[in-house]
Amino acid sequence: MPTLDNFSLGNYGLGGSSPIKFASGGPIAPSASNRNFAMDSGNVGLVFLQVTDLPFRPNRIIIRLINGAGSNVNSIYNFLSRSAAPTQEGTGYNFYTTGSGGSSWPIRVYEYSTGGIPSITSNAYITADSFLLPVTAGGAVQYVWEAFLI
Repeated sequence: MPTLDNFSLGNYGLGGSSPIKFASGGPIAPSASNRNFAMDSGNVGLVFLQVTDLPFRPNRIIIRLINGAGSNVNSIYNFLSRSAAPTQEGTGYNFYTTGSGGSSWPIRVYEYSTGGIPSITSNAYITADSFLLPVTAGGAVQYVWEAFLI
C-alpha cells in the first residue's frame, strides 16, 4: 500500500527548491466601467478584475465566471505566450485570452518587474504582486481567479 510520501509533488519533479505557488480568490465582481485594452490590432472595451497583495508574481492565471448568463469562456494568462521579460517600465507584453459568445480576444498584458499598481494603468498588467485583467461580462456577475507560479 503506498504511503503519503509516494504522492509528494517532489516525486513528480514539481517540488524541491522551487515548488509551485498558488493563490486564489473570489467571488469577486468586475469593475463598474469599461476600459480599452490593447490587442495586436486595435483595442477592445471590457470590464476588468484587479487583484493586489499577491505573495508572488504569477506566471499563469485562470479567471472563471461563476454566475450569470452568457457563453463566456475561461480567461487564461500564460507567461509563456511570448516570454516577454518584466521591466520596471512595463515595456514588454505577453498575451491573455478572454472571450464571449464564440469570439476570443488576445489581450496584451504588460509585464512590470516592480510591485504594486503601476502609474500607467490603462492596459492589462502583471506586477510582482498584482494583476489587472479584462473579463467579458459585467453587471451583477462574479468571478473566481486562480494564480500560479510554476
